[in-house]
Amino acid sequence: MQEMFRIAGLVVCAAVVVDLLKHYNSGYAILAALACCIAILVGTAHLLAPVIEQVKRFTEQAGSENLFYVLKTIGIAVISQCIQDLCTQAGQPALAGRVDFAGRVLMLAAALPLFAQAVELVSNILALS
Repeated sequence: MQEMFRIAGLVVCAAVVVDLLKHYNSGYAILAALACCIAILVGTAHLLAPVIEQVKRFTEQAGSENLFYVLKTIGIAVISQCIQDLCTQAGQPALAGRVDFAGRVLMLAAALPLFAQAVELVSNILALS
C-alpha cells in the first residue's frame, strides 16, 4: 500500500512538471515523462523478485512451460503499452500505432507454442471421435 502512495505522489509531481515543461519546451516534457516511467520501473523492480520466484514454483508444480509463454506474452503487452503511451504523449500517433502493431506481432510469436499445443490437442480429440 505504501508503494502505491509513493508511486501516486511521484506521478502527480511528474504530471505537474511535464505540464509546465510542455509550455516551454515539449522535448524536455517528454524526457521528464520518460524519467518518471523509468523511476517507477526501477522503484518497483525489487517487488518482482517474489513474483518471479512464485511463478517458477507454479511452473515446476505444473510441469509445463505454458505459464512461461503466458507470462512472456503479458510482459510484451505491458512494455509495448508503456512505449505506445509515451509515443502518444510525444505527439507521434503513427509511431504509437507501429509500436502497437509490433507488440501484437511479438505477442503472437511468443504465444505460438501455446497455439501449436492447442491445435495438437484438438486434432487428437477429433482423431478419437
